[in-house]
Amino acid sequence: MKKYPILFLSALFSTILLISCGDKTKEETFANLTIEQNKTKIQDDGLATMEKLNGMTEMSSVFAFQDLQYLLDTAAMPDQFSQKAVLNLIAPMARLDKNVQGLTNLRSTEASIDSLTSLFAEMGGVYTYVPATNEFTRVANTTEITFLYPIGTSSTNNGKLTIDHLTVKSSTNPNIAGEFPKTLLVELFKNNLSLFSFEWKAEYDADCVPISWSTDFNFVEGYAFTQSMLNTDTEITWEFAYTLNDANILSAKFGTKGNFTYDVLSNPDSLAQEDWMDQVLDNANAYIQLGNLKVTGVVDYTNLKKAMDNAFPDGQDGSEADVTKSAELMNQYAKLVVLYAEEKTVIALSNFYKKEYTDSYWDYNSNQYVEETYFDIGLQFQFKDGSYFDQSFFDQGFEELQTAFTDMQLAFQTSYAQ
Repeated sequence: MKKYPILFLSALFSTILLISCGDKTKEETFANLTIEQNKTKIQDDGLATMEKLNGMTEMSSVFAFQDLQYLLDTAAMPDQFSQKAVLNLIAPMARLDKNVQGLTNLRSTEASIDSLTSLFAEMGGVYTYVPATNEFTRVANTTEITFLYPIGTSSTNNGKLTIDHLTVKSSTNPNIAGEFPKTLLVELFKNNLSLFSFEWKAEYDADCVPISWSTDFNFVEGYAFTQSMLNTDTEITWEFAYTLNDANILSAKFGTKGNFTYDVLSNPDSLAQEDWMDQVLDNANAYIQLGNLKVTGVVDYTNLKKAMDNAFPDGQDGSEADVTKSAELMNQYAKLVVLYAEEKTVIALSNFYKKEYTDSYWDYNSNQYVEETYFDIGLQFQFKDGSYFDQSFFDQGFEELQTAFTDMQLAFQTSYAQ
């Protein structure tokens, strides 16, 4: 059996390592649990998250979007431009048959709204499905794009998809042409009951560079996906969350402070890489949380960079001594924590260390294999008792979670397969 849950949990940790930052840590109390008790609790928390996700295998809005997608693919349309634009917009919602991981494709809806800015004036209106001729007829207007169509086995047009509330900001900068969407609302109804909504909001500066934007997906079953970004001269933050009735399924946040003025960001080619980082980035923080399991921490980049420069004025050569010193400084200025979010108790703390590995190659001068030792910085999470929280921790004791995840994948594929 493939260990999908283990890969999923591993991704939780690898993601935080890739962005190398986290929420500022503080002294927290360790969970008063043994290693085996931690395994049991992590699996129980994982099963609770799987239970939340199971409800997404039978979502009424997905079936309704699939019905519309089928009609847009097969019925005659007054024009192909509106057909393509709407198909691009609803595709992420109609294609959840790949499994729950496909939910991240919802973000592609954000990219699709740019193509709508010129659509309303030319192709706006109410499109009504006529079953006798298998076509959509159009009554033009410039304020909405609405589709009336049958959902399921209905003999009437009981479904309604409305795209409206579009506002835009027009660029006056000759180097940035076009119109940029400020607001947009997409709603799906069945028998006048709201099944789904998507809302986009954005603000721009005088050059049409986004200052902020947010997207909200809401499903009648209680699921929500929200995402937002804030961009100023001194701070950039991004965060998202999957929730069920406000209970966390998956969430994350990334934030960094620095000098993000237009003059700096518009001239990266004039800066050497190290100078670029020095001018732009001061410090970064983030967290990622899956269910009740959370990884959080902070990297003080500015002081870490100063300490590294002082310790290695002539640069590093990859020696054992240099790597040992680097790991020591990383432990001083980078703190990561794995914890139970609800209980606010620590599972394990980060520990940067000197990692040693060997490599062999054929030496033609000596006509034999030569083995060399290399050193690098490794990162491991350490339990209270000194043991480590690594892949071996997940190798046994999570069979029930593995089964639950596999069953859920099959349910997605079965329910939404077209």
